[in-house]
Amino acid sequence: AVVDMFEPGSTVKPFVVAYALEKQIIDIDDTFDCEEGEYEVGGHTIRDSHEYEDLDLTSIIQKSSNICTAKIAEKVGKRGLFENYRELGFASKTGIPFPGEASGIMRSWKDWTDVGLATISFGQGIAITAMQLAAAYRVFAADGYYQQPQLILSKEAPSGAVELVQPGRERRVYSSKVVSQIKPMLEKVVGPGGTGWRAAIDGYA
Repeated sequence: AVVDMFEPGSTVKPFVVAYALEKQIIDIDDTFDCEEGEYEVGGHTIRDSHEYEDLDLTSIIQKSSNICTAKIAEKVGKRGLFENYRELGFASKTGIPFPGEASGIMRSWKDWTDVGLATISFGQGIAITAMQLAAAYRVFAADGYYQQPQLILSKEAPSGAVELVQPGRERRVYSSKVVSQIKPMLEKVVGPGGTGWRAAIDGYA
């Protein structure tokens, strides 16, 4: 969870949408043309698994559209997306006291090509750990705040005295408003018609 790295793929798409909403680059009612499944960027063709026409933000996340996410990333820009990922803890160690923790891989935004911006927006061309991804998703569960993960909750002395380990400092990444907009989108992913329906757990939204 803290040593092995992988390309996060579509799991980063909600962060792209959240950042664009946070910076008021897009509006919650916006729709995007999915080009019926093929979109040219920098001489390369980006494809969706299905041919869609127009999708709203919820459907972009629910259907996991590469094309529409790339279009949002174009509006956000290379530096903006890079800074968004850095705020979420990508490409830096979380700081938990575990030996050999990987920091992940993400080149400077100055080295991104146009197609690189597109592919990075749907999680290809960067590498993170499971711990980093879990810490990033905690932001949506914690009203928009990022907090350093903890490996140890408490310490017990030979005398039996228990000392709680103080949590790491928090920083706000997204506003409460944006988090409240993103959460229903995430629920749709594991609902009927969502690409993650197999991940649905009975009794949980």
